[in-house]
Amino acid sequence: MRRVRLIFLAAALLVLPSCGGSSIKTDYILAEKLWEEGSYQPAARQFERIFLKDQKGKLGQQALYRAATTQFLFLREYPEALRLFTKYLEVAPTGPAARDAQLQIGEIYFNKTAQYENAIAHYRKWLKDNPSAPENLEFHYRIGRAQFFLWQFEDSIRSFESVLAQSATHPATASEAAYQIGMAHLSLAAQSPLSTRSGTEEEGVAESMDSSEWHRLAVKAFETVEKQYPGSKAAQQAALGIVTSLEERGLWEDALKRLNEMGERYPIPQILKIRTHRIQERMSKRTTSTRR
Repeated sequence: MRRVRLIFLAAALLVLPSCGGSSIKTDYILAEKLWEEGSYQPAARQFERIFLKDQKGKLGQQALYRAATTQFLFLREYPEALRLFTKYLEVAPTGPAARDAQLQIGEIYFNKTAQYENAIAHYRKWLKDNPSAPENLEFHYRIGRAQFFLWQFEDSIRSFESVLAQSATHPATASEAAYQIGMAHLSLAAQSPLSTRSGTEEEGVAESMDSSEWHRLAVKAFETVEKQYPGSKAAQQAALGIVTSLEERGLWEDALKRLNEMGERYPIPQILKIRTHRIQERMSKRTTSTRR
């Protein structure tokens, strides 16, 4: 946090000597003083007032950016920060902080406010405008996650496959994308009209892929993660994903065998105990129901 303060203060000192009237400069110094004292809400208001006085000036635009970052980083008023970052890009689309403002807007949409449709649109525009940016692989991944959260599972699979095609030198991102492909297939299986939680399939013939085919693809994806990225966090999650698929298909004995094989390899043994207990309960209920 101290480093952030020093960066902002240095930027302010560079701007002050060359722009704005004396009144604007005095107002800016007051805003910086409030900010340094930790009075972030009054400082943010003061920065925004400076911008309203000097909307076309470098100092006014710098103040607007300072108001936005203060709302975002220190006050955590994300809708207000989003409004201010957006305003900054309107008045200074090629300004010194334009790139950072774009990144922060994406962060607010995706991580802070879960506005996934806006996040997808924002990142797609970013990728079009910045085809070689170092953040692009992460943003392709975020598009896939946003689609997943919106239940657009088949679209998310295509996005994660795109990530895999670009991530040869980024194994951590590749393993996560491969795991998410499995999760999307698993979600499609649960969404299928042929999928039930009793381990049986409803009667009828599906015109599209049924739950068993989605489960097959999910397990295939999870097994690929285990094989290609052994020891990774994604591989541990994939092992549990296979258990979930087996459980949802009613293959409870196989699911228990998998859980036993995971043993101490899984970092949170309590989760394995909970899953084991749940499956045993389901098996017990099935046995009781059969006897009746």
